[in-house]
Amino acid sequence: MNSRLLFVAAAAALVWSLASWAQAPYAPAAPTAPTAPTAPAGPTAPTAPAAATAPPPSVPMPAVPSHPCTKPQFPGKSAPPAQITAFNNDVVAYNACIRKYVDDTKALATAAQAAGNSAVDEFNKFAAEIRAEVEAK
Repeated sequence: MNSRLLFVAAAAALVWSLASWAQAPYAPAAPTAPTAPTAPAGPTAPTAPAAATAPPPSVPMPAVPSHPCTKPQFPGKSAPPAQITAFNNDVVAYNACIRKYVDDTKALATAAQAAGNSAVDEFNKFAAEIRAEVEAK
């Protein structure tokens, strides 16, 4: 029970620190003069872990261009058969172009989704490792 409480408290502190970090604008620290190291007076408690790394900036998603397909112009009902045949061929080509565009766009979306899922899996694995370490103590 105590280890769960410790884990929840650590997670809450991390979330709180990240939230406060996101609200405060970044200001570089003023350079300080180096100081001589001091020897500890006696046994010391374990030091706190290093501060959590800042989250990376949001990754901009690539712009998805509009399709390059050209819509054929309907020649009308009274057009000669040669124009109707040409129009039908253009419709088939337009359909193929749109289908290729849709397939390529789906592949891009699938790749982006897989990358996001991979990132979530990586974080879940990390959280499980931390949870196991906390529960082991």
